[in-house]
Amino acid sequence: MNVFRYKPIRGKLAPIITIGIKPKEIWYPIEVYLDSGAAYTLLHAQMAEGMNFDYLAGEPISKASIFKSDLHPSKMRPLS
Repeated sequence: MNVFRYKPIRGKLAPIITIGIKPKEIWYPIEVYLDSGAAYTLLHAQMAEGMNFDYLAGEPISKASIFKSDLHPSKMRPLS
């Protein structure tokens, strides 16, 4: 079992962890909200662009017409 410390965000503690994401050849460290019940991880388009990640090339998904996004397989790992 992994144990992660909560980090202060806007005056409150939140389950934020640093992970590595490798969209192509380079690993990038990013901080994400840890949600054990989530089926997807969402990243802002600016973050994807900063990693030269073609977020428009994925398979479109839609959940209850709340948002549309693109699904991309990618390598991720927790960073210590």
